[in-house]
Amino acid sequence: AAAGHDVEVIDLRQATLMPGIIEVHTHPIASAMVRQSVDVSGFSHHSRNDVMKTLKEAADSFSPNGWVIATGWDPMMVEDLDSPTIDELDALSPDRPLLILTQMMHEAFGNSAAFEAAGITDETPNPRGAEFVRDSNGQLTGQIREVKAIERMFNAVPPIPEGTPELLTNLELARYSQNGITTLGVLGPVGRVSDPIGTLRSLGSSPDAKVRLIVYALPPQLKATDKPHKVGRFELRGVKYW
Repeated sequence: AAAGHDVEVIDLRQATLMPGIIEVHTHPIASAMVRQSVDVSGFSHHSRNDVMKTLKEAADSFSPNGWVIATGWDPMMVEDLDSPTIDELDALSPDRPLLILTQMMHEAFGNSAAFEAAGITDETPNPRGAEFVRDSNGQLTGQIREVKAIERMFNAVPPIPEGTPELLTNLELARYSQNGITTLGVLGPVGRVSDPIGTLRSLGSSPDAKVRLIVYALPPQLKATDKPHKVGRFELRGVKYW
């Protein structure tokens, strides 16, 4: 009655209408790729022994591209999860490249085969703002810090078939929507596609786009002439710094 007599009433038939959730910092392309990897997260593991057992099983199993890629290494959730040494990783996977990405995605660990495949040696210069961690003798420890160094490692992983990253990303956007998320803050679109901005623009400008994409690009992804713009449910806002 307070709304007036001519207000439109929609019967939800016992369903509940709620506001959409805004995810302020996420990486949908990378998340889509991560979903194809070996899960070592704290959501499914409760001790370091559990994590190492999963890695060993993965190293002994078939891999279509010859690499073992694991994600979700999380010492915050798994309390005894000390960083692995390169000797430990070599023992787990002596011949096949093994690469582990941490839950925060700004740190990784690799075995000797992974460094060799990426062309990284004890003498390789560190990328600007990133690091291949070395011990007091100047030898690689297996630890990799920050985006540029991690990208160098992942660039050595054989590419997946053309069109697959875009398909997987579109499926990932649908998963966000299914969980009640209607807007994504994409702070640095990273992932194994040649044009991350173009990929998100294409998916977000579609009439049936499931979520809004608010994108802040990494500096190298933008040209001097690029300006903030909006197309459909895709919006490029500016640059991400960290």
